[in-house]
Amino acid sequence: MPRDALVTLAQLFGVQTSYFDTRGRLVEAGIEPLLAVLRELGAELAHPGEAADACRRRRQGLWREVLPKAQVRWREAPGGVRLRLAADEAAGAFACRLHSEDGQERRWTGRLEDLPVRRGASVEGVPYVRTALPLPDDLPAGYHHLDVDCGGRTHGTMVIVAPGRAFAPPPRRVWGLFLPVHALHRQGSWGAGDLGDFKALLDWTADHGGSVVGCLPLLARAWELGGDVSPYSPMSRLFFDEFYIDVAVAAEMSECRAALELMRSDEFQAAVRGLWSADLVDYRRQMTLKRRVLEILSDWFFAEAPDRSDFERFLREVPDAERFARFRAVCRRQGRPWGQWPEALRNGHLRPEDYSQRDVRYFLFTQWQVRRQLQAVARRADERGVSVYLDLPLGSSPDGYDLWAWRDSFAAGMAMGAPPDDFHPGGQNWGLAPLHPRRLRDHQYAYFRAIVAAQLDLAGMLRLDHVMGLHRLFWIPSGMAAAQGVYVHSCAEELLAVLTVESHRRQVVLVGENLGTVPDTVGRSMDRHGLMGMYVLPFEIRPGADPPVRPPRADHLASLNTHDMPPFAGFWQDADVEARRAAGELADDNVGAEHDRRDSLRRALLEALGGLGLHPAADDLSAVLDACLELLGRSAARVVLVNVEDLWLETQEQNRPGVDDPANWRSRARHRLEEFDALDAVAGRLRRLAAARDAPVARRGGG
Repeated sequence: MPRDALVTLAQLFGVQTSYFDTRGRLVEAGIEPLLAVLRELGAELAHPGEAADACRRRRQGLWREVLPKAQVRWREAPGGVRLRLAADEAAGAFACRLHSEDGQERRWTGRLEDLPVRRGASVEGVPYVRTALPLPDDLPAGYHHLDVDCGGRTHGTMVIVAPGRAFAPPPRRVWGLFLPVHALHRQGSWGAGDLGDFKALLDWTADHGGSVVGCLPLLARAWELGGDVSPYSPMSRLFFDEFYIDVAVAAEMSECRAALELMRSDEFQAAVRGLWSADLVDYRRQMTLKRRVLEILSDWFFAEAPDRSDFERFLREVPDAERFARFRAVCRRQGRPWGQWPEALRNGHLRPEDYSQRDVRYFLFTQWQVRRQLQAVARRADERGVSVYLDLPLGSSPDGYDLWAWRDSFAAGMAMGAPPDDFHPGGQNWGLAPLHPRRLRDHQYAYFRAIVAAQLDLAGMLRLDHVMGLHRLFWIPSGMAAAQGVYVHSCAEELLAVLTVESHRRQVVLVGENLGTVPDTVGRSMDRHGLMGMYVLPFEIRPGADPPVRPPRADHLASLNTHDMPPFAGFWQDADVEARRAAGELADDNVGAEHDRRDSLRRALLEALGGLGLHPAADDLSAVLDACLELLGRSAARVVLVNVEDLWLETQEQNRPGVDDPANWRSRARHRLEEFDALDAVAGRLRRLAAARDAPVARRGGG
């Protein structure tokens, strides 16, 4: 039957043809979505009747590939690289040349018939065998290129030699604070926070005994095209957002009279005050104002700066920066996404007449500045013994730089999303193109390595958004509904190997966002490779179970919520339930049931707190929050991360997923940083949390 052949073809390409939804029902993939996904992955078929022939071609292609484009060798399990050979070619001499990143070359020879042979397969009457080619035992962790000469041909592969587990610091139970940079502000700040404010929060956290400070992604957004304000849809995961530059300490600011005069002018100061007149952060107005200053600084720097050595070092360290700057300069001139540009520009052929050189200089200058300020934050963190906790989004905007410059690494005809569930009955389409497993491997993971390194160079901890994406992603073909999506498997072993290599090189802890419905295989993989998991208290409450709250593990980063959830006060008071009803997300008929469900969660949580000797009254919100922080603080979790806004019982959430709420990603913190110490509840809560972290791990019943 055509469906049977199509299912087999899907398996050969790593595509799931069915899945179980959140209610345990089996969902079969439709024929048209399967065909679209398979074509994107390289299958040659126009209709299901061609699936059998496509299967034969796929099997032939797999077995004829003597060496895959990339392979992993885990340091703790040394072994060889896999070869596939036609049975009549599995004899004769072979010669190997291995080139390491440090320039060293190793050579060795042998005979194929002396290698261990495992049973293979017969494809179109041709028998194939599998064998393993030995490698030196002392290879350093990193990326090596191996060439193998055999049978009169040369075959190449990248060998990723990787530690089996990601970097882990000495075990110590610590706490830290989280606040989006845009929400942070001090006296004299503009309408939203910047990296100067973030550095001040880092110092404040360290002064109070904290060891981690976290924020939302800080990656580049396309302000010249209007700019999606969501930090999870950046124009690039390789470059950072000039919106966060602290203009007051930008390079040459003290020397550039024109910039100083502009900033001191009555007109400019009135514009800054105007940013505060709005209830929410106005990114575009603030970026327009900031650009006026940064353009003057850029012009002055390139015309008059006596020392450009640091800038030139930046260009050497970030060789793609000039291409990025030219891309953004063309975006500014064209005023539209790159998919709407003339063909030559779409295909990367940018001529000097296609953009303004002044714009190119501006984008180079601002990338240098934002990276320099992030490096200053990283240095201060090292000095204060604090880990900067950064966030790597799952994808980047299809209108952005990464898709234009690295399009071969993406499945451009697809979007990532999630299947239907109780909250999103139609499924979710996130509008982000997934990475293409085969082409990513063909390019030796260059793009993935680059985006990981860009974050780890500046972080002490890194959150990997939607860590399940390392294993599989829900692909939605262009023009189809989200519910028609199909799960496609990634090359998980190779992606994890890159992560562990880079984690050890930069001594950065990796945290996988594994919330929601995640297959057990993902959890086991995280355990095996040393990725910390996330523990969010409301998700771990189990009314009627024993214990009523599942306790955090030592390898967890524990918190009361995430940026996609209501603050604790909103959760406890059902503020989010009423907001969902008002927005039409929750039918009036279901509101009562949702209040009942939330009430059962509250009772179960109070029961768990009582088991630790903590007995807050249900109507004393402040006492309940204190008890929950005590519960997390006395747990085994390596890190407890506290949303700063919870400390004063904020109810406004930063983001409501799947809802076009004008407040999403635009809410300022209710209090300035200078006011934190004046809030008795804030200082007291952090003192008690620090004491709980230093106390022995609490067991059920308070032991």
